[in-house]
Amino acid sequence: MPPDPIVPAAPAADLFTQAQADAMNAAIAAHLGRALPKALEGALAPHLSKLAAPAPAAAADEKDPEKRFAALQASHNKLLTDLAEGRQKARDTAARDALKKSLLAHVKPELVDLATDHLFHVNKVVTAHEDGSVTFSHEQVPHGLAEGVAAWAKTEHAKVFLPPPSASQRSRPATRYPVAGPEGGEKPVSQMSKIELAEKTYRDIQALQHSKP
Repeated sequence: MPPDPIVPAAPAADLFTQAQADAMNAAIAAHLGRALPKALEGALAPHLSKLAAPAPAAAADEKDPEKRFAALQASHNKLLTDLAEGRQKARDTAARDALKKSLLAHVKPELVDLATDHLFHVNKVVTAHEDGSVTFSHEQVPHGLAEGVAAWAKTEHAKVFLPPPSASQRSRPATRYPVAGPEGGEKPVSQMSKIELAEKTYRDIQALQHSKP
């Protein structure tokens, strides 16, 4: 026997009236409106918590007036300290330049930088004051810079930096004052490096100290 013919289903319009269809759609929408947000919130909550930025650690301190004042005061004090250090550094730089200028009248030209560093950084006899003045301590007594340098130039410790006392010797070029070279020969002072000049100055100072009675 041939199979029964397939009868197509009746269209929805034949099963429900328009009013019934509208009521069903409204019921489904209302159910989804209640259930869907809760389901989404539950599913997304673990992921959203990982993405949330942590609160700044200082947020609690910002609400405390005493801690905020202490932080502001510390910042203010640091600014004052930095400003004072910057001004002192500028004064020290100016004082060192003034010392170098004063030494030019007394010290061998090739030893001016070495003498400046020796007096300023090693002996620390030069002081830059807040009013812009510069003093030179000679025998533990503060003097004006020019006066102090002139007094220092007359001491035994200054001799290694000074040119020979006679006019004829002062008129000679620096190459007339040779020192022993590394191989026993003579090497002009003008050709010595700063390290060699420093070593020579140290040896001369030691020789002067040992020669004292």
